[in-house]
Amino acid sequence: GVTKWFKKTSLPQLLNIDKDKLNNSRVFRELKHIENNKENITNHLFKEYQKRFPNKLNQIYYDLSSTTFSGTKCLISKYGHSKEGYQTHVVLALLVTENGLPFYWEVLPGGTADSKTVKWLLDKCKKKFKDLNITAVFDRGFVSDKNLDKFESDKIKYISAMDKNQIKGICNDKINFNKYTDFTVENVYEKIENSNFFIKINTTTYYREIKVEKKRRYILCFNPQLFIDQRNAREKNIKILNSEIIPEINEELLEAKKSRNIDATKNKFKKVLRRMKITSFADIELEDILVKNNDTEIKTFKGRLSINSNLKKKAIELDGFWLLVSNLSEQDNNGEFLISSKDTLAPYREKVIIEDAFRDIKSFLDIAPVYVWLEKHIKAHYTICVLSYLINRTISNLLKEKPGEISEDIKTHHSVYKEFKDCSIDEIYIKNLDQSNYCLTILTDKQKEILKRLKVTGLAKVDRILNKFRNLKD
Repeated sequence: GVTKWFKKTSLPQLLNIDKDKLNNSRVFRELKHIENNKENITNHLFKEYQKRFPNKLNQIYYDLSSTTFSGTKCLISKYGHSKEGYQTHVVLALLVTENGLPFYWEVLPGGTADSKTVKWLLDKCKKKFKDLNITAVFDRGFVSDKNLDKFESDKIKYISAMDKNQIKGICNDKINFNKYTDFTVENVYEKIENSNFFIKINTTTYYREIKVEKKRRYILCFNPQLFIDQRNAREKNIKILNSEIIPEINEELLEAKKSRNIDATKNKFKKVLRRMKITSFADIELEDILVKNNDTEIKTFKGRLSINSNLKKKAIELDGFWLLVSNLSEQDNNGEFLISSKDTLAPYREKVIIEDAFRDIKSFLDIAPVYVWLEKHIKAHYTICVLSYLINRTISNLLKEKPGEISEDIKTHHSVYKEFKDCSIDEIYIKNLDQSNYCLTILTDKQKEILKRLKVTGLAKVDRILNKFRNLKD
């Protein structure tokens, strides 16, 4: 659709490109050149960031996301499990700076596990950051002893989190989680506030330094809002099971045309329990039911949710808790950490930066589905989308850097595009005189201020733009 869109814009005149020479074949041919130059593009971006934002390279954020793929011809697309479910997909690995600017990305085969990409990440870090003191920030999906050993042996700093099922094994000698089971949705803020064990950073983060083991530093954190969300979600799932899902399955079982197998029926229920994440304390009890179908007696079942209260109490012990791991573990002669707990936690709590990047690439830019299938074309498609996100993020950063007065409600690239969407350059043709001229939409004071905040005031110089159009017409 780019060729149709291009011809409806002022870009042919502004870029001095003959719109009739742009066609789909040219676009596809360019994709190969874009991919061949990707390393040059990323090197250029990184050098620019070093010059413009040197203090924003102290931490880098890393994550993966999958994108659905249309067709089966591409070698790097695979059918399998992704974050959106089972589908044919490819994986985008992305590195961004502290202020959210992308500087390296790679398209990986579908089905690539998070933890398997750590070697790729380390190779890129060693090449790009050999003279820089950076800290890599990534999610718990990349964490394993083997991967953390690699970071440490390569002398690269990292901040991440452990899986929930690892928390007790690491912290049990320091904390009795059982005593936190009397926390409720109603009293959690009061209880944690009065705790002598945890130190408060803000209303969503309480922490305690647990230990340093080898080079790894562990900080146990408690988030009251996360606690409330997890408790509410669990109870909501139990309620939905009892009121909707189990009755629906039971109704289906009563309408059976032939006798049901007990193992297959149990698995049907257990699959639902796994989806609801309550298998650790819940099970389904089956009651034998005999029904008649055309004088034939059929054996079927009726399921009932059974909850083990002791196991449930054990399962809720870790609600609200998460465990940070980092090798920022250097201490001074007094045993104080050179980098404080608060400064170690802050980057991980800011990892929403990379989540925003994927959200923008996927939703606003409509990256999926992908319709090209040659490997270089697919990778170039992602490069274009990442660079588009770079423009969006730059706009948002500039707006944040310089708040407006009459345009203070304009805070994101979305609102900028909405504000300017009706601006146009119109060609006015007077038939009787056989003359044409150009007219640019008159900008409001608000729009002019936005352009000033974005440091592109030249776009408001009407005469210069219209003269350019007239000259091209001549």
